[in-house]
Amino acid sequence: MAHARGSQAACRSLHGCPATTAGLASAQSTPQATRTAFSAHSPQAFLGLRGPAAFPGQYVQARDLQRSCQLLPSPNLLSHQQPPARKCSIESRGLPGVCRAAATGAPSAVPPRSPYFDPPGFVDDLTSAAEKRGWSDWISRQMDRAVKGTPSRNDGPRRQFLNPSKPSTPLVEPVTYKDISWTAFPRQVDVDTGSDSARWAAADKSRDVQDEYCEWSVTRDPVSKLITKVTFTSEGPEYWDYLASVNPDKVLALYQQHISADVKKADLFDTEGNYNRRNKWNSTTTRGAMHLIQDSNSLSAEIELAGGSSIVRTSDGQILEDSQDLIQCGQYGAPGRNSDPHIGSEVNALARANAFLTLKNPVALYIDGLDASTWTTPDGTDAQSFWKVTRGAPGLALRAVYEVPKDKGYTVGEIQTARGQRIEYGAQIADFIQIRLTGAACRIGEANFEPVEGCVG
Repeated sequence: MAHARGSQAACRSLHGCPATTAGLASAQSTPQATRTAFSAHSPQAFLGLRGPAAFPGQYVQARDLQRSCQLLPSPNLLSHQQPPARKCSIESRGLPGVCRAAATGAPSAVPPRSPYFDPPGFVDDLTSAAEKRGWSDWISRQMDRAVKGTPSRNDGPRRQFLNPSKPSTPLVEPVTYKDISWTAFPRQVDVDTGSDSARWAAADKSRDVQDEYCEWSVTRDPVSKLITKVTFTSEGPEYWDYLASVNPDKVLALYQQHISADVKKADLFDTEGNYNRRNKWNSTTTRGAMHLIQDSNSLSAEIELAGGSSIVRTSDGQILEDSQDLIQCGQYGAPGRNSDPHIGSEVNALARANAFLTLKNPVALYIDGLDASTWTTPDGTDAQSFWKVTRGAPGLALRAVYEVPKDKGYTVGEIQTARGQRIEYGAQIADFIQIRLTGAACRIGEANFEPVEGCVG
């Protein structure tokens, strides 16, 4: 049975020696601390990181490293305060091949806000305090479920996963973030089909096979049948259920704005006022895509996946590290997807580094971007310029459209991708899109729990 040598309930901050990392980024895009240059055996190899960060309790793969460092104050974007300066030294902790940064100083907790969790992408659909609080409370309940797990199945409690809206389990400074991204094209379709044209056609046929937390709809010219627009969404359905329950008129207005001016309220709601996720404007690959509908594409699945993969497990005394071993043992997602095994592997790597974990606010799945840098257009215009984010905030895209302005005189279907192939399917574009979620970690190196032996039963 797992037991704690460190308390999850008080995720106290230990400001450690700053290190150069990648993928686990601090609250700012540029480093704010004077850094000690670690050796080649730095955390990158252990955590797979790829960006600057200064964080506590960082494990470094080195046997006898003895150094000191000074961490200068840096703005705290989450609490709008500056943490005090910390001094630290690297000292051996008796772990083979590993040393840890230690530090002194009072904890710097991020004060809980009210409401704590914002709507996805900071959208402004919710206007009253009660509406915003209701959404935050829904996310908080999902977090609670993810923390609890299912102890009777050897799957809980998940002691390293936090609900940061609870005063007893706050995020503390320094908080570090890790972007986890994957390809939008459904891997299971890729595996089950042969040629490119076969897999693109299969993925374009039904939203139910678009299972990488990204779904799309294709618009074609009625005469030429060439593609004129492809719309992509990564927005979880639960938010729309909630918005429909508190402001159905706003739901109608958003459909009319993003899908068609012809949408009517009766198209979206039944006679008792219940919202239909799979309404006629949001159920096919040709009539529109307002939000995700595929059964596995949901916010609750995202949160449960993060919670389930936060458990460090052993099998026959060996700590599991392989992405497929982890997901099959932990049973927190679908092994055949691009997304779930990769998310679980990245989260579990942080768990193995003894971090306390959660998802970054606002909790959502985001379109990380399109890379059209190798595409060519009939008139030489940069193909990337036709990609427009239409919902969400900068860096937090929930919805995007690929469409050529009419005054250009050509369509999306006349653009060529990297191999000189014309775009005949929306799925071709999905090959070049990344989807992302962002994890948050604190007190790395201090969540000292025994690994859980065995798999979910």
